[in-house]
Amino acid sequence: MTMAGADGLPRLAFEQALESLEARLADLESRQAPRRFRLYWRERAIHGTLHRRDERESLLVLEACLGTLPYSAEGPALRRQALALLAEARTVAGWTLGMDSRGRWTIESRTRIPHPPSFDAFVAELAVLLLEFDLRLGDLVALLHPCPAEQVTRPAGHRPAAA
Repeated sequence: MTMAGADGLPRLAFEQALESLEARLADLESRQAPRRFRLYWRERAIHGTLHRRDERESLLVLEACLGTLPYSAEGPALRRQALALLAEARTVAGWTLGMDSRGRWTIESRTRIPHPPSFDAFVAELAVLLLEFDLRLGDLVALLHPCPAEQVTRPAGHRPAAA
């Protein structure tokens, strides 16, 4: 039922307005764009995306450029060690390790998390993934040269947090 307001313009009944608003909100929520963020681990940028899959589940995708292998001229032993660590890292379930066209090693992790995630649950899942990265990839990343475009520049006077 429409009614005329004091200004003479037609007004929707309160219930119709609420239904319309609920429908628009549901439509916006269903078309919600992925949430994107970036964080830094061991001087490497990790790009994250949280995709909503359905009403019960989201997909957390983490992508990073780990770096390039040391050159043989820098030390054949270092290069062999890095290659051995790369072979180990390729066997980790849930991760995809690859090399791009510039010879940079990249990693992608895909993890399902309940939706809607609370902020605490999201941070806990992210912390677990980063700890796993550190445990399984820390030694490898220490041997690789960082990707030039991904190197972190710290402001003057910046001190890393104590571990």
